[in-house]
Amino acid sequence: RDRMNRPTKSILVVLLLAIVALPACANKAEEPAAGTEVLATINGEPITLAEVEEKAAGGLKKIEQERYDLVRQTLEGMAAEKMLALEAESRGVTTDEVVAAEIQSKITPPTMEEVTQFYQANKARIGERTLEEVGGQIQRFLMEQRVNERQEAFLAELKAKNSFELLLDPPRYEVPIPASEPSKGPADAPVTMVEFADYECPYCRRGHPEVVRLLNEYGDKIRYVFRDYPLEFHARAVPAGIAARCAGDQGKYWEYHEDLMGPAGDLSDADLKARAERVGLDMEAFDTCRTSGSHDAVVQTAFADGQALGGTGTPCFFINGRMLVGAQPY
Repeated sequence: RDRMNRPTKSILVVLLLAIVALPACANKAEEPAAGTEVLATINGEPITLAEVEEKAAGGLKKIEQERYDLVRQTLEGMAAEKMLALEAESRGVTTDEVVAAEIQSKITPPTMEEVTQFYQANKARIGERTLEEVGGQIQRFLMEQRVNERQEAFLAELKAKNSFELLLDPPRYEVPIPASEPSKGPADAPVTMVEFADYECPYCRRGHPEVVRLLNEYGDKIRYVFRDYPLEFHARAVPAGIAARCAGDQGKYWEYHEDLMGPAGDLSDADLKARAERVGLDMEAFDTCRTSGSHDAVVQTAFADGQALGGTGTPCFFINGRMLVGAQPY
């Protein structure tokens, strides 16, 4: 070892580096194009990554959305902690004292009258249980609701005070909109809102007033498209969607749509006919259309498109391609 001169050592080092580097360079040059990677073979026939991703598109989009939601939730929590600490420092107090002053002290417990009003308004969902049985639960629910509302309001104050800016980009998707789908608003509106919904879903009905409010307040700035997303466990969602499209054949899609989103009903054939009479449809033409199968494929195509986009429930909105699930507040 001692007899090896410096030039010989240098040559060995160069050779060793070449041996290590060459395979890596060769592998890089031979990398397959994106999506063409073979993940499995059957009798020599390949199954590629692109084929798998196409088949699993809906699930992969769901995972992408869930990752974004988790990252954003964590980010918002971290930002809230930092802004709360800054507020406490500026006041010369602890964060607990800020919370006590800005949240706890500004919340009044619900009165018995408010508990009773909530009970009466939600009696259909509460069932046979008496006010005495559920009064405590209602009171805790209303109190928790007020705490959350005050927390959100105070967080909004902190964001404004600290010039909070969210830079995290949400995932956006290309949402197919066939020309046959019912829509409101100009095609070139700056905002396109596509709703995948189910007429049998109570949350779709609950969130519908907010959709109406948005359309009324923003007018031509929104293009709104409704697409059927009949969940498998809602047996009457498909017949209702078909009935709405049959109403559309008579130029009254939106009138029938609003009726479906308004008064609750069982969506039976009798119920769908009653709604048709309410909006003034030609009943013979309506019945013929419903049983002809002329709109069946359109409803099923809309459902398939919603699945491919990763829709996990209803209502599911895509606002300029950004997914928003559930009956969201205004």
